[in-house]
Amino acid sequence: MATIVVEVDDALMEAAARRAESEHTTLEAVVARFVAEYAAGAAVPSEDPMAVIRRMQSYVNTGNGPFNREELNER
Repeated sequence: MATIVVEVDDALMEAAARRAESEHTTLEAVVARFVAEYAAGAAVPSEDPMAVIRRMQSYVNTGNGPFNREELNER
């Protein structure tokens, strides 16, 4: 395995490490996934759709659904 050395702002590094921890992973694993996807030709590294949904559930409240037709069409 190769080692990558990157210089980033301390606050940015801490924020990234906190996010990785909240996603039950490590910053090293996030960077490794990015490099693998980048090498495979991905234009923008993808993220597991369920991980996005779980993260959004922590700050988005959609009510207690399911919604009826009128509620879905409210403006």
